[in-house]
Amino acid sequence: MSAAGPPLEARLALAFAGARARAVLEPLLAIDAEIAAAARAGIDHAVAHAKLDWWRGEADRLAAGSPSHPQARALLAAAGSGPRYRLLAERVAAAEAALVGFAPADEAELRALLARSHGALARLAAEALAGTPQPGLEALGATAGEVHGLADALAAPGAALIAGRDAVALAGRAREAFA
Repeated sequence: MSAAGPPLEARLALAFAGARARAVLEPLLAIDAEIAAAARAGIDHAVAHAKLDWWRGEADRLAAGSPSHPQARALLAAAGSGPRYRLLAERVAAAEAALVGFAPADEAELRALLARSHGALARLAAEALAGTPQPGLEALGATAGEVHGLADALAAPGAALIAGRDAVALAGRAREAFA
């Protein structure tokens, strides 16, 4: 887990989760924290890209059933081989986008970024808790992740403008799209 640890909402989810859910969510959230830490502000870009490349490879190893990282091994042990672990590669892609300063230019780009940054993790969590991909959980996880990502984006410092566009207006249009 990163030095900062998981965000408050993750700590709350773990505090109120049952033992099996905690066994799945703890390593998944720790992996997410590691991916986020790899792309944090101020990190050398070459180091960040190397770390993110490693995590992309770890997503492949996890999907193949042979992860290297202790948290990935714990996730596999808790959730089994049913979930689509390659969804972690989507989370890595979102971290890479953040690293290079990508800012969505419109609603479609915003939703695509949120689907990668938060939606992929929420879909993977839903699958890991269910033990296998399920269409209803896919949609629920995607929507919950995108809404969570939107809330994070609006709460972030400097969220008043996203690439010169009004974040509140984008949020309102995104909210309407979810309705």
